[in-house]
Amino acid sequence: MPIVTVSRQMGAGAELIIADVSKLLGLTVIDRTVVGRAALAAGVPQVAFQELAYEGQRTLVQRMIQIMEALPTIPGAPPEEPRRVIGPFTLPFGGVFTSSLPPASEARATMERYVNIVTMLIRDLASQGNVLIVEQGSQAILRDDPRSLHVQIIADFEDRVRRLMERDQYTRSEALRRLRASDEARAQYVRKYYGIDWLDPRNYHMVLNTSKLGIAGAVQAIVTLARYLEQSKSVQSHQEATDGP
Repeated sequence: MPIVTVSRQMGAGAELIIADVSKLLGLTVIDRTVVGRAALAAGVPQVAFQELAYEGQRTLVQRMIQIMEALPTIPGAPPEEPRRVIGPFTLPFGGVFTSSLPPASEARATMERYVNIVTMLIRDLASQGNVLIVEQGSQAILRDDPRSLHVQIIADFEDRVRRLMERDQYTRSEALRRLRASDEARAQYVRKYYGIDWLDPRNYHMVLNTSKLGIAGAVQAIVTLARYLEQSKSVQSHQEATDGP
């Protein structure tokens, strides 16, 4: 049951890579949309997840601090619906999440509680296997999971600028602003809440530069390594079963 996590730089072409890798390996893509739906069912206000995706002029953490000050209390999961289905996944909203949600008497929830909920959601989704999880600190959340393959997709800065200008019809100054804000937000989020350096290659099995490999080359590298790791685990499991105690 392979699990692939993808960290990406904006403008590095990761969207195309994710689509091809998930198709070739038969993985379900878990992105902000899927996690957002699951978290909403667990009682997290939609505005929190809108802001987690924020990439604008201010940094992510600065923006989150402001928005969290205005958030209402998070309600507990309804007791009459202990489990709900989010896409192809069934999540124990009446079990693992209920005990961790803040009580209704609290005036506001802190950002740390939101991050904890996202962490539990990702772990629960990953436990079902055959998933490709995009960002959201998944490389840190699942760093000790032996089934996981952690990948980061990067590109040369000028190539990222060009892609953004072509894709979104930005001026060069607009593209520069978006890229710098995005890089800062992504780095700050995982550093503050998971204690890792976003660009540290030690957090990944591989770092792929699409300026050097291209989209097809990056796809091939991920698929090849994922299949190799899966085969190696199968061989190891077979040997352990054969050797016995």
